[in-house]
Amino acid sequence: MMHHFIDSTLFSIMYPILLTAALIWGYLIATKSYKNKGKIWTPSGTEGPIIGLFALLLSFTFLSTNNVMRERISVVHKEADAIANLHRQSLICSDDYKNSTNEFLKIYIDLQITFYFTGDYQKSEIIKKQIEHLNGQYLANLIKIGKINPDSKLQLQGLYPYYNNLSSSFYAITYSFKERAPLLIIVLLISASLLIGLLVGFMNGFYEGGKHLLVPLIFIVLVTLSIHTIRDMDNPLKGTIKPNIDNLIDLKMFLLESKG
Repeated sequence: MMHHFIDSTLFSIMYPILLTAALIWGYLIATKSYKNKGKIWTPSGTEGPIIGLFALLLSFTFLSTNNVMRERISVVHKEADAIANLHRQSLICSDDYKNSTNEFLKIYIDLQITFYFTGDYQKSEIIKKQIEHLNGQYLANLIKIGKINPDSKLQLQGLYPYYNNLSSSFYAITYSFKERAPLLIIVLLISASLLIGLLVGFMNGFYEGGKHLLVPLIFIVLVTLSIHTIRDMDNPLKGTIKPNIDNLIDLKMFLLESKG
């Protein structure tokens, strides 16, 4: 439930508002509890390390989500290689195997492209089951061809490893899209940003020249963009940062143009 809220448009709107509210709250605490009452606030020296700790947490989360995203992209490329290898292997087989493989791969690529752009986890599960059913049909068809023509069993055995490789790539991709940054880390990052916003607003309340808006404004913009970027990288289906699938599209065009 919490992940759904963090992924939602509502959170995108509420987060900068909450961050601004934290800054204003910190500023009001400084002015009402200290300046208006004539109290003197002396920095403890821990303000810098606290902000540095937040920056370290932000950097760690950036690195973690970026690594997962790069691994996901690598799996997509491996899947494209598996498709191409299965197609090439089918070319040295009989027409029955070749035509069956060609038709299977055309449908498979269409479903995978739809999976990448669906933008909905429930729909992605439906597409995943459709691909699983398609894989089962293709394998059953290969076995059927082998039974009808026993002399082609050697060709069938040659196709098996390439089919298994593609099947493994499929499951690696679909499950990699479910891999998210731990919810506790995301909640910690959001909570820390609001607390740091409170601290920045509080410290800004003691600025001798009056209201100093530049630093709070830069803080709000940078932190908001950073959190939204992390959310985007961590959400492969709904986010705007998606794996490049041009290789799959090129393979689809190649198969459509092929005679097999």
